[in-house]
Amino acid sequence: MKVYISVDMEGTAGIVDELHLVPDGGSEFSLGCRLLAGEVNAAIEGALAAGATEIVVNDGHEEMRNLNPEIMHPDARLIQGKIKPAHMVEGLDDSFDAAFFVGYHAPSGVPDGVLNHTFHPYTFRCNGDVWGEIAFNASVAGYYGVPVVLVVGDDAAIRNARETLPDHVGVSVKRGITRLAGESLHPERARDLIRQGAKDAIARVSEFQPHRVSTPVTVEMDLYFSQQADVASL
Repeated sequence: MKVYISVDMEGTAGIVDELHLVPDGGSEFSLGCRLLAGEVNAAIEGALAAGATEIVVNDGHEEMRNLNPEIMHPDARLIQGKIKPAHMVEGLDDSFDAAFFVGYHAPSGVPDGVLNHTFHPYTFRCNGDVWGEIAFNASVAGYYGVPVVLVVGDDAAIRNARETLPDHVGVSVKRGITRLAGESLHPERARDLIRQGAKDAIARVSEFQPHRVSTPVTVEMDLYFSQQADVASL
């Protein structure tokens, strides 16, 4: 059983501010990285307990150097670095049996989505449907025939995931209040839930289907600033 884990950061319990997400945040960023590593390790532990034999983790947030290799579970391999052709799903291919999304968040504009956004555009649409990063990355997994079986994030992220992945195992580790406020579980409680969710997802892996996108594909983006449109048009 080969498992792929794509890691974002905003959906982690205890993370509610931009300072938790970027190196300029100093001690706040260090805290965010520790909280994230704890949740990723919990997902790895749950997968291994359920029979996973090979696990690859892709650090997919910002500069993509948020996970300290020294404190990561030794039975997983770690992909890091910001120049990656497949970005948040680098290394994913048809050799994997299942994918986990850990630390994920809701799309732009969701009122109770903590630190909500969708890459750099404000809104991203595929074939007329508004997509967040969950749907976008699930479609890549689906291209390779890999089902996304576990999504970890806040309430809004799990709710958003249901639109694309109605049968996945969703683990919410915090309740969003506004974009910059939330009510989180204690990190240990969050990790317990993630560990169990990962075990349940792997135990039920045969029940899940990959997210397939109908072709041809029409992509539309609403951007924040006119200069982004200028660059895109080039």
